[in-house]
Amino acid sequence: MSRYVKRTAPVDRPCQGDIYTEIPFILNEIVKGDDVDLVEVEYNYAVVLTQECDLLQDFDNHREQSAKHDKFLPTILLSPAYLADHLRSGDHLKDIKLVMEKWNSDRWNSITNNNNIRYPAGAA
Repeated sequence: MSRYVKRTAPVDRPCQGDIYTEIPFILNEIVKGDDVDLVEVEYNYAVVLTQECDLLQDFDNHREQSAKHDKFLPTILLSPAYLADHLRSGDHLKDIKLVMEKWNSDRWNSITNNNNIRYPAGAA
């Protein structure tokens, strides 16, 4: 069961930038003949990336009694997010048995000083 982390505005709908915890995600499908095995992981944190205008239109569309539902969103875009300490040590994906790169002090400083374009300001 996912839980909402923090927001100052009312929590009646998802908003862009919201952070949720315990997000189940289908990582992979393994097809074996007629059978399909799903590999599910649970991300500790995920950030809503869907545009705010689309989320609001979808929310308003659900509240309307109209027969038209052209603003309906079947899914929203989420991105996994990791604690900086786990990212730095490279163990942020250890639960799915992936070994990631470790960041030494010099390289980590480039991230925290916003000098690494892969990790925007506020990422660490």
